[in-house]
Amino acid sequence: MGVKMMLPGRVGEKMGFLHWARFYSVLITRIPSIIASRPSVVDTRVSTFFHAVQERKKYEKIGALGFCFGGTMAIRLGATDLFQSAVVCHPGPFSIDQLKASKVPTSWVCAEDDMYFKPEKRLEAEAVFAERKGKDTFVDYEFKEYKGTTHGFASRTDLRYPETKEAFEKALDQAVEWFNNSTRAVVLLLFFAGYDV
Repeated sequence: MGVKMMLPGRVGEKMGFLHWARFYSVLITRIPSIIASRPSVVDTRVSTFFHAVQERKKYEKIGALGFCFGGTMAIRLGATDLFQSAVVCHPGPFSIDQLKASKVPTSWVCAEDDMYFKPEKRLEAEAVFAERKGKDTFVDYEFKEYKGTTHGFASRTDLRYPETKEAFEKALDQAVEWFNNSTRAVVLLLFFAGYDV
């Protein structure tokens, strides 16, 4: 069983001590993958990949769709010219300085209960984008929260629950609509968690 299946799937689900112990025992076995996917390594790989895609396919515009670790990657790489638009779904940890450096229009898919993207961090992120209004650094943005959801819902939702299934589907619709409206003719390159934890 992967770690991702051990995380809460609905708001209000709690993990007891034994659940956390099992979670970390599985996570420890994934340390080599985590180290191999650290930002200094993975950002270079992704950059090389993006440049190769643009060169071979001659795409004019590329959109980045990032989930969890991939969401954090989209935030970091949003400071480059690799892509022209992004959708960030329940990101992992990131700094406000990384966010301030981002220069691409970004749509945010937010969980109601997210251990990595807590409400305070979300408000801080929204403020970073709002402060740019009327300035040369302004980029279009939106934040949408999906009630009844937890971290990971847009990529690993539990389809047994109607509210999380609906949120999962609406998050996909949000991403499609964002790319259609923000960049047109965009190619979606998916960033998932860099390892199956």
